[in-house]
Amino acid sequence: LICHVKLGLLIYKIKDHRHFAGQHRTELVQLLAVDRLPALTVISRVIVLHALQILKLRANPRAEHWVRNIILNTHGDDLSEIKTLTDAKGDYFSMNKLIYDDIKS
Repeated sequence: LICHVKLGLLIYKIKDHRHFAGQHRTELVQLLAVDRLPALTVISRVIVLHALQILKLRANPRAEHWVRNIILNTHGDDLSEIKTLTDAKGDYFSMNKLIYDDIKS
């Protein structure tokens, strides 16, 4: 499913509301980046990382945790493939930018 939707746009449209009970955006990204991470393919992980980069990691205090969780729980050839696919998208959002510019802690 992740490969067939514009995940960045979907996450952007789902908001965390202060006036309602739900933190819907936070819960969705938590589900994708932590709870269901083992079920995601390498391509799906790249899509989740790209969506987080598009939304600006500094916008959510837990975003760095999510990115770190995806990277640290990907091993071996899968990690190399994530780097290659992230860098091959042809846009500004590369793995180098993610690690050295976007993650501050």
